[in-house]
Amino acid sequence: MAGFDLITLGGTSGNRRIVEDQLSRNGLAARGRFVVESTPTAIAMASAGVGAAILPAAMMARHLDPSVREIPLVDPIVHRSISLIRRKGETLPPAAEALHALLIEELTALQ
Repeated sequence: MAGFDLITLGGTSGNRRIVEDQLSRNGLAARGRFVVESTPTAIAMASAGVGAAILPAAMMARHLDPSVREIPLVDPIVHRSISLIRRKGETLPPAAEALHALLIEELTALQ
């Protein structure tokens, strides 16, 4: 990322804090120059050559512009946690139930 201006998500973004913490822990300074409030805006700015953005891989897959190059972070690798929250005793819609079952299966396989 040396030499690139960083396009960061606004202060309300949990991803921004995670990325900045991981970079700081690894002795890397984030040169945040542009602050935007949405992932599509960050991708549009990167597409225009304004800078580089560190975004969740899942977001890139949905918004990938052919002119944008996705480069996985490997040093440091940035991790984030996700949560699935549901109400006790309520039945989930079929799509949500399928996601819940898939997460349980995948997480069980990791243990």
